[in-house]
Formats: sequence, C-alpha cells, structure tokens
Amino acid sequence: MAIADQATLADVAKTYADAIREEGSARQLWASSHRDYFELWLVTEPIDADVERQLYTAELILYDRFPEASLSVHVLNPRYFGDSDPVEMIPRDAEEIQLRPA
Repeated sequence: MAIADQATLADVAKTYADAIREEGSARQLWASSHRDYFELWLVTEPIDADVERQLYTAELILYDRFPEASLSVHVLNPRYFGDSDPVEMIPRDAEEIQLRPA
C-alpha cells in the first residue's frame, strides 16, 4: 500500500467517523483498502433498524466527498451475530479508527 493510499484511507475513514460521531451506539470503526477500494466496518451496540439505516445513510457523505472512490460500509450490529463477536468479521489488516477524541 502506497503512502498516498494510506492518506486517502485516512481521509475516507475520518470523514465517516465525523459523520457518525454523535451516534452513541457506534463503538468501533475499522478501515482497510485494497488498491482503489476502501472498506469500513462499524461495530455498534445492538441497534434497531432505524438507527442502522441512519448509519448506512451516512455513507452518502463519502460518495459526495469522494465521488471517484469505490467503497463499502458494513454496520456490524450484534443483534445479528448471536453469540459471535462481530469484530471477528473484520479483516486482520484493517486499522482501527478513533471515533471520538480521547
């Protein structure tokens, strides 16, 4: 991965983090890139369908800001994972992105 790709990944991830920061159910954000494709994984508390839709709708900000980017956002809602940990769905090469200031 080139340095320029890392900066772009950082910009994409930060933009999404800024968009969802106020959503209290958001717990962890992870990001990775493969060539020109970016993926974000958002781990939440158990949430209802309305909140989940809002988190997916926030993805539109990414398309507005980065119209040439190929990307996907995955909301990992523990409601759908039973006894499994949704973090297990996140690829090992993904970087954790800080959602809120320390």
